[in-house]
Amino acid sequence: MRSIDTKVGKVYYKDGVFTLEKNFKDLSLLMKQEKSIKSKIKNCNFKVLKSYWFIADNPFYDIERVITEDASKVKFIYKLELEYDK
Repeated sequence: MRSIDTKVGKVYYKDGVFTLEKNFKDLSLLMKQEKSIKSKIKNCNFKVLKSYWFIADNPFYDIERVITEDASKVKFIYKLELEYDK
């Protein structure tokens, strides 16, 4: 399985399905961007098979707390399973 893992998310491919995970600090921001993300995906010839969001622990919380007061113990992850449609 190939994957690209960054601070803002992760992309990987397995068994014909691409999975995109995008990290958000704020649930309201995730909800505002959800429609735009799906639109961009469709414009790039991908079909959304499944999409959902969930809450996870923020592994960078301790270091973010040193840098900013806006550090959060949790992060919101928007996960999409995609199929290339071309």
